[in-house]
Amino acid sequence: MQRFSWLEEKGLPVAALSDRSDGDCGFKADDGGANRKKLCTALDLDSASLVCIRQVHGTEVIPVQPEYAGRGAIHADTALAEADGLITRTPGIPLGISVADCVPLWLYDPTTHSGGVVHAGRNSTFENIAQSAVSALHTGYGVDPGDLFAVIGPSAGPESYEVSTEIAQSWADTGYPVYGRRLDLWATNQQQLEAAGLSRDHILVTGHCTIRDGRFFSYRGGDATSRNLALFCL
Repeated sequence: MQRFSWLEEKGLPVAALSDRSDGDCGFKADDGGANRKKLCTALDLDSASLVCIRQVHGTEVIPVQPEYAGRGAIHADTALAEADGLITRTPGIPLGISVADCVPLWLYDPTTHSGGVVHAGRNSTFENIAQSAVSALHTGYGVDPGDLFAVIGPSAGPESYEVSTEIAQSWADTGYPVYGRRLDLWATNQQQLEAAGLSRDHILVTGHCTIRDGRFFSYRGGDATSRNLALFCL
């Protein structure tokens, strides 16, 4: 597992991403949720309170209330509604997002002690889920975007993430960074976060490519169903 001390030093107790050594932490794992439980235990989190969603590559962000604790902790059929981001200001409830090349994006505001985690895949990034998450934090918890800190986590990197000519052109037409047929999800999310009001020095891009690294599960690397779990907990 990888922990992001950069956020933890600012007051967020847990920002972490599982890797291959933690096993498959996705809903389709055949371990009955054992890997998710082990991961939470290793981080001193209550696995029974873990909250996950049915991810659909959109821009919906759900504010997590105390009564949501445990939704999607083990099985997809108990997960919250279709969405791609979770935010909260309730301590002790772990939020989880599954990724395997898509960008896990953590947001944290030490002023209001609130934040969340986002699944910023290609479609969600194109539709600017980063802005949606920042707006949800501002509307729901009074967060000043200038106070937010963000981590753009391990995901498909700009040297490896090749798409069709048509998709690449649509990104270029929107003004997002494109190199031939390769997309830069890291720079795009950073650009969107800055446009949403975050300071550049409040954004950390880890720069780890899941396709090339080998440490994390990668859909393009051949892991059809296995997933890494991005965790956030106040």
